[in-house]
Amino acid sequence: MMAGGNWNGFAVNQKVVFIAVLRISLSLKFCELSKGCAMSRSKFFGYWLPVHDEDSAREAIRMSGLPVLVMGANGALLALVALVQPEPNPFLIASSAGIALLLILLAFRIRAGHAAWIPFVLTLFFAFMAASFTLSYLEWTLAGQTQIGGAQIALRWVVPIICLILVVGGLRGWRWLKSHGETVSF
Repeated sequence: MMAGGNWNGFAVNQKVVFIAVLRISLSLKFCELSKGCAMSRSKFFGYWLPVHDEDSAREAIRMSGLPVLVMGANGALLALVALVQPEPNPFLIASSAGIALLLILLAFRIRAGHAAWIPFVLTLFFAFMAASFTLSYLEWTLAGQTQIGGAQIALRWVVPIICLILVVGGLRGWRWLKSHGETVSF
């Protein structure tokens, strides 16, 4: 039981989150102690790719195309949601669909190994993160700043943080290629 014997919905959610975090940390500790663990500390659950040669740099660049694809899918979803509204906004639909198409094309170009798009995509990604952060803050403010509202918003940031790790890994791969005189193409 929680302090005071309260088992309301929020206390149960706190307990579930605590148990999940405890299980993950114990799994990581066991993984550190065992020598045959596939998950190393330097890889951050496999998302932080080490960049030490041309092949690893190109792999990090290819993996950075996945967050761009996620952003493009998000834009396409926004266009679809705007399309089915009772009063559709043609500008919002056209701009969201155009941005989604651009991001999806960029994602496939990056996945094909065209690393010159990485700085442009990183700029777009940080603009996307800033907009998401602003919207999350506004949602939290409008929701009355409750703890459960804050927890839901924080959980919504798990995927963008993983995407940020992949995009920064792509930038590391791009920088490695540039510093070693490798050619990068659009």
